Amino acid sequence: MLIEHPKKAATAVANPDGSRYGDYKMELSDWDIVRESLYILDITTNAIDLMQTTSSPTAGLVLPVVAGLISKLDLRKTKVKYGGVTRRLERPEVIAARKLLVEALET
Repeated sequence: MLIEHPKKAATAVANPDGSRYGDYKMELSDWDIVRESLYILDITTNAIDLMQTTSSPTAGLVLPVVAGLISKLDLRKTKVKYGGVTRRLERPEVIAARKLLVEALET
């Protein structure tokens, strides 16, 4: 299999599915969404890890973990600290994801 330089591949014949290398490049705004989403993924991962360490999680563990998640996902928070840095959470896509997750947790 021949691997081409990305710049050359971008102008090459399309892949079998019709896509080209450049079809999947991410814009700076896409990276902003990824960066802000890390907060949600991080706190969700911590909660899942905590519950997985218990062979049979009970309400005494699950309820505080879910309440903590809801609190950390509070939509009124526009700045959060994670990874040692304070970041703004302002991307509409990230706000929508937070809202969906909170709604799912509250049901």
